[in-house]
Amino acid sequence: MLGEGERKLSESQLEQLSVLISDLPEGAVAIESDPVHLSVFWDERGDLNDLDRIQDAMQSVIEEKF
Repeated sequence: MLGEGERKLSESQLEQLSVLISDLPEGAVAIESDPVHLSVFWDERGDLNDLDRIQDAMQSVIEEKF
């Protein structure tokens, strides 16, 4: 049985999410989202450039509202 949020993304959103994941820095191990928040689990071993990359990647998800 599928959960309420499963299989809700369009093919275009799935493709965008795939690109986003590939752009995350090493050490980003998970992405979690629900209608209220968006989280990236990151080991924080990089530098400020890595943090900027995470923020930029997540901004596209926030703007697209998925």
